[in-house]
Amino acid sequence: MSEDLEYHSLENALIAFDVPTENRAFLSKISAVAPLARFVRTSGYIRADRADGGPSLNIAYGWTNGFVSEQEVRDIFGDVEAWPSGRRGLWFVWHPENRGGKPRGGSAGADRIYEICPRCFIEMPPSGVCDRCES
Repeated sequence: MSEDLEYHSLENALIAFDVPTENRAFLSKISAVAPLARFVRTSGYIRADRADGGPSLNIAYGWTNGFVSEQEVRDIFGDVEAWPSGRRGLWFVWHPENRGGKPRGGSAGADRIYEICPRCFIEMPPSGVCDRCES
């Protein structure tokens, strides 16, 4: 995609990004705790800018990162497992429906969680070198 697209709501952005219905219901809980002001579709995720100027949330098909703490993840989604993000000092959560066979809804039980690439925000393979941007 050569140009980023902006949407008026999280729901519109998720539909346009073809996020599954189960994940859209899961993600609808975000705005109750982290009010969002702007939604921009990039080549690999939706960037949701916070109304309070906090870190943007990067929402991909199967995960979201950019939460300020493990507690913020639990405040939004309830009893799910939060994971440290590749974005220093931030956290991420797996969505119920994801392509990587990861724990549904962020539940515990993954054998191993790999780092998220700091440039394109996709999960890196065990080698630690991003397949997309080679960083």
